[in-house]
Amino acid sequence: MQYFDYRAKTRLNKRVTGIMTGDTAEQVKNILISGGYNIEYVKPMWDIGDIRKWIYTHIKMKIKFKHIYEFIDQLAFLMKSNVQSYMALETLRDKSEDEHTKYIARILCEEVRRGVPLWQAMEKSGFFTPSIVHQVQTGEESGGVEDALGRIATQLEADMDFKRRIKSACIYPITIFVLLVVITWLLMTLVVPTVVENIVEMGCELPALTRFTMGMSKVVKVATLPAATAVAIIIIAGKKICKERPDIKVKIDRIYTKIPLIGNMVEKISMKEFSKQLSIMLESNMSLAPALRFVEKTVKNTYEQTKIRTVRRYHENEGLSLAVAMQNEGTFDPMLVQMVMVGNDTGEMAEVLDKMSLRYMKDVDAKLKKITSIIEPCMIVLVGIVVGFIMVSLYLPMFSMIDSIA
Repeated sequence: MQYFDYRAKTRLNKRVTGIMTGDTAEQVKNILISGGYNIEYVKPMWDIGDIRKWIYTHIKMKIKFKHIYEFIDQLAFLMKSNVQSYMALETLRDKSEDEHTKYIARILCEEVRRGVPLWQAMEKSGFFTPSIVHQVQTGEESGGVEDALGRIATQLEADMDFKRRIKSACIYPITIFVLLVVITWLLMTLVVPTVVENIVEMGCELPALTRFTMGMSKVVKVATLPAATAVAIIIIAGKKICKERPDIKVKIDRIYTKIPLIGNMVEKISMKEFSKQLSIMLESNMSLAPALRFVEKTVKNTYEQTKIRTVRRYHENEGLSLAVAMQNEGTFDPMLVQMVMVGNDTGEMAEVLDKMSLRYMKDVDAKLKKITSIIEPCMIVLVGIVVGFIMVSLYLPMFSMIDSIA
């Protein structure tokens, strides 16, 4: 795949420029023409040290979760309308209104045109999770890839809705906290020094509380830049250490699960991912051991990954059933272990795990509401205390001066 610069005009005679990937300049021209563009030029992209290529792939065309959902949802719709996979990819590549969808379709289209199965093209692109790739593979092998894509789109939509609820619950307290920091910084660095200077010029004696606030103001003014630099260094160094030392990352993720209020929610989110992904894998007729390997990679928390790895080893090395392996691991939710045991006895493991993932999702929603209902008034009180403390420390010398005049 090569990168090309192009300049063209739309049907409305509007000039556009951009970057497009393809095997040859002729292929890129054909794509642009099929999209209704009048081409002025297509030429290999000029670049120095692959800087423009990196910006294009990692910033402008960075593929996020929502882009994957939109692509799969549109691809499923086209294929359910009896459009063949290659023709569906071509349609998305040439006609889609979203640039990210076009970008994904363009890469997959090039691979499928060479005779590569859709699932292999998706795996090679690196945009799709192992779970999605496996479901598409199973669908292609069984002749029901459009149904598989439809199920994936439904799952992704549910996951997006779940993530959206988590984000919306976190927005208010985070916003209040940021405002608190900004307001406090402005008061301490701009307002306090100016007001205190005026008070001193009027010959007023500063009370102890005002002197303390003034001292804190000087500290904040001097320490802001070094503190921000130190935090940035700690974050960058922490990420690098966690990448190079997985054992440290596991310990940090374990600490997350022990934080009051939040820790239990982190565990439930991991168990929701575990239950849902394992249900999907088992439903697509994958055996338990490789299914656990897939699920281990999908869970974000590395501490929870080690728990799943232990369960998988119990199953592979000692031949234990999933429920017994989870019980022997010792830290899994007893309710989940019990339900897995029921699913194993009834032969409905996938259905039971799917129901447990829904239950965990509801539990997380309930805990989020509870936490936000506690945090919101606490943050408002904290803002009042901090701002009130600063304002009182500024007004005290004025009251003293008024008393002296009286």
